[in-house]
Order: sequence, then C-alpha cells, then structure tokens
Amino acid sequence: QPVTVFQMELTHRASRDIYDNPTSFIGSTPTHSDYLENRTMVSANASFLAGDWSQTQITFVYDAQAVSASHWAFNHPKTHDYQRHLLGIGVGEQVTFWHDSLKAGFHLRMETNFDALPMFEASLGIAGKPLSWLEIWGSAALAERRPSFDELYYETEYIRGNPALRN
Repeated sequence: QPVTVFQMELTHRASRDIYDNPTSFIGSTPTHSDYLENRTMVSANASFLAGDWSQTQITFVYDAQAVSASHWAFNHPKTHDYQRHLLGIGVGEQVTFWHDSLKAGFHLRMETNFDALPMFEASLGIAGKPLSWLEIWGSAALAERRPSFDELYYETEYIRGNPALRN
C-alpha cells in the first residue's frame, strides 16, 4: 500500500569571529576584524513509498544568508553587509530489487540564487546485499559548488574575499 511521508525542517545558525592582531607592522595600529554571519534555512521534503520496492523523494530548500564584516584599515573602519538567497529543488528515486538485496537510486538537484545561472547536481548509487550482514555500495556524483561567503566577502586588513568568483 502506498505511503506518503512529509518532513519540514527550520534551522538557524549564527556565528561570530573576532580577530585582533596586536603585532601589526611597525608604526601602524593593531588590527581588529569582526565577522558576523546569520543563516536561516527552511527545507521540506515529501517521500512517496510504493510498497517495499520504490521510494520517490521531492525536496525544496530555501537558504537565506547574511554577513556583516567590519575591519580597521589604515585607522579607518570599513563595514560591508552582504545577503544571498538560495532556492534548491531536487527529485530522487530509489528502487529495490530481489527482496531488498539490490538497491539502485538517482538524485537530481537544481540550486539558484536568483541573480546567477542555476547550478545542478546529479548522483547515481547502487547497493548490494550479498549476505544478510554485509552491504556493499557505491555512488558517483557530478556537482558544482557555490563559493562560500568567506571566499566571496570575508575581509580583514590583510585578507580579502573575491566577489568575482563564479557565484
């Protein structure tokens, strides 16, 4: 008998990094950097189970990221605020053969941040159970990774992010 399972998750993460360097170059002032990141993520998925042999999963993810970075450079404060909103949609299928002794599955996911081209991820996996206590599995994936906020925007007196990275 078919069964549908829904799941929703809400997470929030906040982190702060403060960096002081009292041993700056001779004749210049000590450096101070303050980096605050807030990240809220909402994800929902629905799994459709067709008996013991098939499971289809549809996933939606919304990821809101905000970073505020400030540092002192040449005795002047600099502050930068950045935001990024990501939307991901995925679909996957897992099929079971021969009474749970062989499983095959695939997953396809698209992610966009609304101001750049979407990125895609595809994966394929297979698992075999030659003995009741032994499972052998393998998988392959092709994926792109967005630059992290640190790679794009983290800034101190000596370190600079690179907003020109492919986003």
